[in-house]
Amino acid sequence: FDDVEVWFGSGENESLLAIDFDGSSTADQAAVWGYRWDTDTSVETLFREVVGAEARLFAKISNFSFGNAINGIGLDDGDGVFSLTDSTVFDQFGIFESSATSDGATAIGADDQYVEGWLRDGFYNISAGTIESLSGGSWTPAFAIGTETIADEGVYGFAFAPNFVSGAFARNRVVPIPEPSAFAGLGVLAATAIAGRRRRAT
Repeated sequence: FDDVEVWFGSGENESLLAIDFDGSSTADQAAVWGYRWDTDTSVETLFREVVGAEARLFAKISNFSFGNAINGIGLDDGDGVFSLTDSTVFDQFGIFESSATSDGATAIGADDQYVEGWLRDGFYNISAGTIESLSGGSWTPAFAIGTETIADEGVYGFAFAPNFVSGAFARNRVVPIPEPSAFAGLGVLAATAIAGRRRRAT
């Protein structure tokens, strides 16, 4: 936790959000952000608030009668322009919500990251764990993200499972840094900690 440089929220409790664009790989890296809080907070709220505050994060959320689900997650390379091949329009918090689901859209920017899936390409495996989980420790499924509450020093992994492979988890943490910089893949990350910042999404 002490290594995490970018934090959002306020309060005495601390949790981490880890995003892994290929949870089936043990070699790729998961980007990790910190979140502080006091009152009971759900996994979904943690995700929404970090995406809304981190200007380079984007997400597609699908709305169902039983609750909401994560359809896609994207990470801008830092140039402030993020767009998808299906022309999705994100709101000022970097979120697109719909009752529909989608598969196969990709990021147009060569250095932008984006993976989505639902029926064909895979899905986001959401799990709860500890800091040790990021280094090969165990994870617990977090299915009802809208009602499942986060824990102090808990880590919440959103790992894409390509082709619905089992055992897709966030691994090999990389902590975003607060100053913008160029990066290749997820080797070096830049995070902008400005809550509610408007984004250029074309």
